[in-house]
Amino acid sequence: AKHSAEIEALTDKLSLEKKTRLEAETRNNDLVEKMRNLERDRSELEHQYMNHKRSLNDQLMKMMMDHDELRKQLVENEDKNSALQQEMSNVSRSNERLINDL
Repeated sequence: AKHSAEIEALTDKLSLEKKTRLEAETRNNDLVEKMRNLERDRSELEHQYMNHKRSLNDQLMKMMMDHDELRKQLVENEDKNSALQQEMSNVSRSNERLINDL
């Protein structure tokens, strides 16, 4: 009877340890799955970030090129404006001379 009680106690202890080990393995598997999901999400976010960064860089380059083109056009238009003002001044003086000659 004494041995029977010890065997039952050891059997109960073994059963509890198996149950505890199974629960730990289940928690471990759940954590591994969560880590895989987090890694997949992180990878996707990195991919989205890089695409967004590339897009912003492309937009910035286009804006800089547009800015340079507009600055060049401004300089050209200022030159044309100066030339037209000079021409208008010359025509105005010429007209004054014609008027004075009349």
